[in-house]
Amino acid sequence: FNSNAPVSVSAIHNGLECVKAKMKLSVLQDNKHTDEEKENRLKQIDIEIHQTEETMRHDLEYRGLLQHP
Repeated sequence: FNSNAPVSVSAIHNGLECVKAKMKLSVLQDNKHTDEEKENRLKQIDIEIHQTEETMRHDLEYRGLLQHP
């Protein structure tokens, strides 16, 4: 692992989409919460993943490690 290795925009996006899908699946399989609670959590996951992606892209851009396709 090299923390200073260049990273592509698509690699960040695809990796976070995978994480998001797993998080959402976990929510949908949870039988302890109401449908409304689940819907709210699914929306929150979308927001959190978007914020994470933006933060990662800005950090990598700042360090000169972000590769654009």
